[in-house]
Amino acid sequence: MLGLIPGAIQGVIGGIQAIAGGSRAKKAQRQMEKMIDSYQKNPSIMDFYNKALQRYNQNPYDSNLYRMQTQTAQRNLATGLNAMQDRRSALASVGNLVQGSNDASLRAAAAAEAQQAQALNQLGAATQLKDREDKYKFEAKYNLLGMKAGGGNQIMNAGLKNLYGGLGSISDYLVATATGGTGTTPTPQTQPQGDAAD
Repeated sequence: MLGLIPGAIQGVIGGIQAIAGGSRAKKAQRQMEKMIDSYQKNPSIMDFYNKALQRYNQNPYDSNLYRMQTQTAQRNLATGLNAMQDRRSALASVGNLVQGSNDASLRAAAAAEAQQAQALNQLGAATQLKDREDKYKFEAKYNLLGMKAGGGNQIMNAGLKNLYGGLGSISDYLVATATGGTGTTPTPQTQPQGDAAD
């Protein structure tokens, strides 16, 4: 009966190991889940994204740059027309003044379009940052679930290995006691030599 004790101890230790390891892992997993659920997106990234989106969505012809440049062109045209003193100089110069104003308006439109292209580049960069922020929570939970599954399997396998090791030790002991020997080969029972001659 004393031979059962090592196997039983090993089996009990395996069971305790599986229970304690599983409990400890579950507690750590709950703490990690709370930490992941409490994650707040970086407000500066979200602010950058929202501002970049707002700048991109603005009509380039409603931008401050375009309005300022076209107003400057119109002022220059008005100033030029006012500077002409007589009818002859006015007729000769009006075409050039209007042409200059039109060219300035076209340059203003081109600058506004370039400004919107710049806003598109900023929006692209902001979108990449936002995308990483949006994926973080999912990826963290996915990785945590993978760790849970792997850790749970390792603990379960270690506990089962110890449990089966204990059962194997008990089985070896029972076989050994049933066969009256070591458990591998039966020991033959012989009668004492001196008594058989009587």
